[in-house]
Amino acid sequence: MGSFISSHNMYTGKHFEKSCYICNKNIDNESYVICVSCKIKLHNDCEEKYQDARSYCLCPKCQKIGSLGSVYQ
Repeated sequence: MGSFISSHNMYTGKHFEKSCYICNKNIDNESYVICVSCKIKLHNDCEEKYQDARSYCLCPKCQKIGSLGSVYQ
């Protein structure tokens, strides 16, 4: 079972400081994951690996459930 990111948490636009909280590498692609609470950014792949078999999304920094959303520019 994979992680689920609500379609209600989708954002568009430019966000500053595009480095992944998990791997600390730059986020060069046009889609990534952001926490609406603490504003960290994650690569899509890093977020999927972090979530593992959870059926909900959990922020790796603030630990809030359901606060992650995908960004498409």
